Amino acid sequence: MRNFDLLNSKEIKKLNKQLKEQFGNEFNFKEYLVFRTPRDRIYIINKEFGEHDFSKLKINNLGLYFLSIVKDGLRLSIDGSQLFKAKKNILELNERNFNRWMVGFDLNLELDNGYFLIKYEGEFLGCGKSTGNKVLNYVPKARRVKF
Repeated sequence: MRNFDLLNSKEIKKLNKQLKEQFGNEFNFKEYLVFRTPRDRIYIINKEFGEHDFSKLKINNLGLYFLSIVKDGLRLSIDGSQLFKAKKNILELNERNFNRWMVGFDLNLELDNGYFLIKYEGEFLGCGKSTGNKVLNYVPKARRVKF
């Protein structure tokens, strides 16, 4: 497979340590093969996938996009935020902010700097980054709601 590096157990432990520090919990990677792209995106796939020979294929994406490793932390994808059982750095939105978030607006909220998992009525909606007075929206344009 091209452009994907399989993480070893030491790298997975380091990733789990970062997840625990940032979001208060670890993820059970034992069921998955964990890959990193050159752009520091982490993808997970079922271990059974690894039993196939895909060496002659050019693969653009592999599995589920779980998170990005960025210079100031980890940024979980929408799907990653829903799979992961975070215990801290969770921002619960009210209905007004939920509607603004889903159409792609940043939120004017004063919080500590860092990454927060965005939640509304028990559902995780991805990850945002607080700059202190604003939460930056990382919802991809293709997944935003259009009114």
